[in-house]
Amino acid sequence: MKFQKQIENIFYDLRDFLKSTDFAKAILLGIALTLPVLIGIRLDLLQIGIVITVGALLASPSDTSGSLRDKVTGILLSALLASTMSFIGGSLKFSPVIMFPIIGILMFGISYLSIFGFRASLISFSGLFALVLSFSPVSGEMPTMDRSLLILAGGLWYLFTTVIWHFVFPKGPTEFYLSKTFSLTADYLRIRARLVQEKSNRSELLIKLLQIQTELTETHETLRNILISRRSGSGKSIYEGKRLLIFAQLIDMLELAMANPVDYSKTDQIFERKPVHLKDFQKLLFSMADRLD
Repeated sequence: MKFQKQIENIFYDLRDFLKSTDFAKAILLGIALTLPVLIGIRLDLLQIGIVITVGALLASPSDTSGSLRDKVTGILLSALLASTMSFIGGSLKFSPVIMFPIIGILMFGISYLSIFGFRASLISFSGLFALVLSFSPVSGEMPTMDRSLLILAGGLWYLFTTVIWHFVFPKGPTEFYLSKTFSLTADYLRIRARLVQEKSNRSELLIKLLQIQTELTETHETLRNILISRRSGSGKSIYEGKRLLIFAQLIDMLELAMANPVDYSKTDQIFERKPVHLKDFQKLLFSMADRLD
C-alpha cells in the first residue's frame, strides 16, 4: 500500500511538471534557440545564426510568470539593453586605464536596475551578460554594429515565439496557477487539521504552514496579475469570469483561516475533555482538502 502511494505521488509530480509553465518555457526556449542555428547551417550562415541565438538567449530571462503585457515589455527591454551593451562593449577599444572605469560605471548602472523588482533584475542580468559577451570571440570578426543588430534581432525573434506560444496556448498559465492554488490550499488545510492533534511535531508543522502560506501568497499575486490584466485587456469572458470567481473563493478561504488563528493550548484543553469533537473537526478539514484536490 505504501509503495503504491509512492508510485501515485511520483505520477502526480510528473504530471504536474509536464503541465507546468517551467516545462512549457523549456520547450519554447529550445525551439527559439535551435531554429536560428539550424537555419544558419542550412544557409551556410552559421555565425549569424549563433549570434541570433545569443540574442534570443539574452532576452529569455525576463520571460517569467505574469501577464502577456509584462512579458512583452520585459523581453523587449532585455533585447534593447543587450543590443546596446553589446555595441558599447564592442566599441571600447581604449587603453585599460580608461576602459576599466567605463566598464565599472556601466556595470553599476545596469546593476542598479535590479532595485525596481524581480523582472527588472532579470533585465539587468541580460545587460550585464551582454556586456561580458561583447569581449568574447563569439561572433568572430563580425563588425560591432552588425553583431548588436543581430542580437536585437534574436531578442525580437524570441519575443515573436513567445507571443505565438501565448496565442496557441492562452489558458496554460491560468490553469496551471489555478490548480497550484487548489493544491496549496488543500495542503494548508491538512496541516491546520494536523496541528490541532499532533503536539510533538507542532513546531515543525507551524514552519511548514508558514512556508505554504508564503508560496500561496506569491501564487495568488501571479494569478491575480494574469487574470485581471487579461480581463482588462480583452474584456469580459465567461471563461475568465468563472476563473476569477473560483480565485476569489480560494483567497477568501486563506484569508478566513489567517484571520482566525488557533490558540492551541486552549484547544488541547477542550479536545482533551471531548476527543470526539476533535475527530469531527479534523474530518471536516480533511474532506475540504480532498475536495480541493
